[in-house]
Amino acid sequence: MAFSYLQNILCPNRKCGCGNDCSKFVLKELDGNSKLKKIEIIGVKGDIFLFKIDCEKTIQILNKSEIDVNKTCDYAIFYMKNNKLCATLCELKSDNPKAKKYFYQLAISKVIVEALFEIVKMKKKVGAGKIRQILLCTDYPKARLTKNGIHRNNNIQYKEITIDNHKLCFNVIVCRDKQQFHIDKFI
Repeated sequence: MAFSYLQNILCPNRKCGCGNDCSKFVLKELDGNSKLKKIEIIGVKGDIFLFKIDCEKTIQILNKSEIDVNKTCDYAIFYMKNNKLCATLCELKSDNPKAKKYFYQLAISKVIVEALFEIVKMKKKVGAGKIRQILLCTDYPKARLTKNGIHRNNNIQYKEITIDNHKLCFNVIVCRDKQQFHIDKFI
């Protein structure tokens, strides 16, 4: 009930699929200059849906010239776990991304999702669970890829960074364009 309410209050033309309808999601980068154009998320099960957060009109009340607060991550994957609303935020980046470029995108997106969860909580009396953050990129400092696009030791790195006295904890997934990965590691 709370999960369907969350789906109903979000803009329908930015929904990208539901777990009940498909077994995989495709995250696409719309920037034509991006090397990382598409990543497939497989292993989708149950009540889960993908939502495109990144849009020119994400937060219309904010001044567009303040770039740090007007950028959001590319996607949010919403799901229920232990009767709580949860989300995994995904940002796609090519090359070796600079921390400040994705830090605020993930941090601002988390604030937006927390606000959405509060709205649902007021109306449907459901708790909020974890909000995970993922940076998907083709390269990252000290990451070494094999020919098939998998990090030599592990293609997932856990990172904590602090910018402007704000701490962000997230997973970095180093991958190649059109690579697949299993969602169950992130929900």
